[in-house]
Amino acid sequence: MLLTLSSISVKLRAVGGEVGATSSLAPKVGPLGLSPKKVGEDICKATTAWKGLKVRALSYISRYF
Repeated sequence: MLLTLSSISVKLRAVGGEVGATSSLAPKVGPLGLSPKKVGEDICKATTAWKGLKVRALSYISRYF
């Protein structure tokens, strides 16, 4: 079985310092095999400096398929 490394970028808007709705994250990260809850928590941690502001989050995901 040959595995290939793929890089995928996911772009979304979120409110800084808040965990977004998992229902909006699920269609974007679910097919990649990622947990929407975990991704939301990671975005919340990364955007605490911009608490309350709308920010754009760009995430690069490298996975073997």
